[in-house]
Amino acid sequence: MQDIESPLTKSGGNPAAAVAHKLDHQDTQLTHRYNVVRRNGKLTGFDKNKIAVAMTKAFLAVEGGQAAASSRVHETVEKLTNLVVETLTRRQPDGGTFHIEDIQDQVELSMMRNGEQKIARAYVLYREERAHARAEEAITSDHTQIDDEIAGLNVKCADGSLQPLDIERLKTIINDACDGLDCTEAGRVYEETLRNLFDGVPEKDISPTVV
Repeated sequence: MQDIESPLTKSGGNPAAAVAHKLDHQDTQLTHRYNVVRRNGKLTGFDKNKIAVAMTKAFLAVEGGQAAASSRVHETVEKLTNLVVETLTRRQPDGGTFHIEDIQDQVELSMMRNGEQKIARAYVLYREERAHARAEEAITSDHTQIDDEIAGLNVKCADGSLQPLDIERLKTIINDACDGLDCTEAGRVYEETLRNLFDGVPEKDISPTVV
């Protein structure tokens, strides 16, 4: 007998994707008529399944893994997804572009307006966590870029000799100086310090820069 793939197995065992699978091939013209502006400015085709997956994850966060097998969750996710799509496309019936934040705002509103306050709260918390993670990644990326830019800088010692700037030692000095100061972020001090450095900077000028 030929095996028949269920939505769950076809989605690779991902419960959230399994719930969204039944929306596959529906309104495929949406991808061609509408685009989404990502946070990095890039355009991608509009995909309603991604909305369904995000909603399902919120349900799973509140109700547990068993929600993936719940017909109520399946039906609710499909209903809310369609409401979000209808709201967005009504504003631009001939096609257009949505910003990712606008889509997520509509997802949140659809949950709230349809009595899913707990699920909406889980979704809001998820958005906040992702925003915080992106901010941390951006800071790390900025620091890496700055480190690369100053990697070749030299410090002029008191005897007139040039020595490579010790980035790790500089970070340690700044971290120690900021330790216990609630209103001071070591990362920001580090960035500001680096902006004032240049190749051949006198060693005696670095400490005042940190202070």
